Amino acid sequence: MHNVGVNRAGQNIIFNKLLDLSKQLVYDLSSVFSRSINISQAERGYNKDKIQVPQVNLALLCSADSGLPTMIRSLPGNVLDISTLYHSICELNLSGKILVLDRGFFSIDVVKFLAGKHISYVLPTRRNSHFYDTLNPSQWTPLLPRSPDSVREAGV
Repeated sequence: MHNVGVNRAGQNIIFNKLLDLSKQLVYDLSSVFSRSINISQAERGYNKDKIQVPQVNLALLCSADSGLPTMIRSLPGNVLDISTLYHSICELNLSGKILVLDRGFFSIDVVKFLAGKHISYVLPTRRNSHFYDTLNPSQWTPLLPRSPDSVREAGV
């Protein structure tokens, strides 16, 4: 089991095959708390529970089509959520895919980053966001799908 866990190249072969079969992908993070001194990735970091103990972050990219994982990464607990997203996307070929994120990832920088990578996405704003109040309708174009086909594929 140890050999499978440390063989990232082997994992990537399998995950890339699953990624190729997927059209819609869901990205999310989770934290696992640990007081073990033997886990080098366990670091104090932000978590939604505001618990100040060492944690390991887990990044998961899952196919919404099949429910199977297409990427799993363990990360030090002190790595910011947003940087995990940037690094994961740069590492993968997501062209032609629709990326679904939760509202915790919403920021204008993320919107610009995804548009710059030519990735279609679903990204809700936070409940208290004034994003649409301040955005001129002419600026919405980069936020909308690029073709009618992508709207149909997304089920919109």
